[in-house]
Amino acid sequence: MATPTYDLLDSVTLTSSQTSINFTGIPQTYKELVVRATVRSVYFTRLRMTVNSNTNSDYQSVMGFGTGGSAYGYRLSNGNYFRLGDQTYVSSGTDSIYISTLGNYSSSQYKSIVCESADTNATGIMAGTLQNTSAVTSVNMFLEQGDFTSTTKIELYGVAG
Repeated sequence: MATPTYDLLDSVTLTSSQTSINFTGIPQTYKELVVRATVRSVYFTRLRMTVNSNTNSDYQSVMGFGTGGSAYGYRLSNGNYFRLGDQTYVSSGTDSIYISTLGNYSSSQYKSIVCESADTNATGIMAGTLQNTSAVTSVNMFLEQGDFTSTTKIELYGVAG
C-alpha cells in the first residue's frame, strides 16, 4: 500500500471576525480531501460544511460526542449541510479542533465524510454521506451561530496515494 501524501491546497488564518470560509477551484486530481480546522468563536462552536453551494436536503449524518461524564448522539437526515461537530461546552475564546476527511470527492458517486472534533470539554465523531454525484469543486465552512473570530485557521489538503 502506498504511503499517502498530503498537499496543502489552501490555508486561511483570520485576523478579524468572518461569517464563512470558502475554498473554491478544488483540483480533481486527489484521492480525497482533508479539512483541518482550529476554530474560535464567541459562542459555542457548531461547525458546518456545504459543498458546491449545495443547500438541498442531500446531507445525511450520524454523530456521537461526550463530555467525559455524559454521552450523546443524533442522526441528521435530509439536512442542508454537514454538522461536523457540536462543541457546545467550549467557553468563549477557546479553540475547537476538527479534522474532516471527504472521500470520493471527484467521483460520480455519493460523497462520504468522517470528522473528529475536540475541545477542552468534549470530543466527538461524525460520519455522513452527501447524496449528490457531482464532483466537489468548492467547500464552504460556517458556524451555526455567530462568526469565526480572529486566530481561526482552516486548511484544505489533497491526499494522494
